[in-house]
Amino acid sequence: MATGIDQAIVQQYSSQFDYQFQQRIPRLRRFVRIRTDVVGNQVQFPVLNQSEMEDITGKQHAVTNWIDPQVTARWAQKQDKTHPVMLDWQDRAEILIDLESGYAENGASAAARTADGIIAGAVAGTAFQGNQGQTASPFNTTGITSATASTTLGNVLAAGGTGLTYAKAREARAILNAREVGVDDLGMRDRNAFVWLVNAGAMSQLMNETQAISKDFIEGSPLTEGAIIYFMGFNFVIYNALVNTTGTTYRTLLWHRDAVGFAIWKERDLRIDQLPEHNYSTAVTYMTSMGSVRIQDKGVLAVDVVL
Repeated sequence: MATGIDQAIVQQYSSQFDYQFQQRIPRLRRFVRIRTDVVGNQVQFPVLNQSEMEDITGKQHAVTNWIDPQVTARWAQKQDKTHPVMLDWQDRAEILIDLESGYAENGASAAARTADGIIAGAVAGTAFQGNQGQTASPFNTTGITSATASTTLGNVLAAGGTGLTYAKAREARAILNAREVGVDDLGMRDRNAFVWLVNAGAMSQLMNETQAISKDFIEGSPLTEGAIIYFMGFNFVIYNALVNTTGTTYRTLLWHRDAVGFAIWKERDLRIDQLPEHNYSTAVTYMTSMGSVRIQDKGVLAVDVVL
């Protein structure tokens, strides 16, 4: 038997990647106000505040009581992100997989997660307001115990049990209704108006609630889908990067689409370049610039759950 036959054996490699299980597409962009092609290091999201009618009094040609509408503005700060990977020239000869395409796709997945992280961080983060965006407006962690107490602009629901329950979902909806958040849109079937971010544990808790899985309360079958998609007027999105506040307590977030802004300076900048200073290795660099801000405090709530 030939002793060197192993030298003639061709080793078969895969010609494509299987990507590790991960979030690969943006999940939150359809639930925010988006501005694109912006310039500068921050962008303004202005809001015209509520005003009321004036009585017409006096005789003909009476003096008009002019209204001075107030405008507030929040600012999204630009954040620059990059996903740089270097591919050695030796790898091209030894690996049959198209590494450039694979690394670029991995960069796009990282950008999707980063965008959602920026949005979620802005919802419960410090917003900047004023003429130049120099005034900080922290997230108000004042607890709200009921809808009747929601006129004070706290942003944390303190009522209900420790987990994510039907009672908490109902109370959250009542608070938003009391604040006139999205009430005019009720019955309009705008399914993207509200979103609620939960992690896997909170979703499991909600699926243990009879009202949340009964067809008398929802459309579709969560037991078939494996998750609750739409309930109590909220789109439920699984987001496993929720902030762990203390111990086993996680902060779920919910908001109205007009309460959060997302600005895109550069959606996608993919560069594939040879690097002479690195023996002509190939640099696969995926870059993006974006930012987010909480525009209106009224339209945002946090619900802490113990898992």
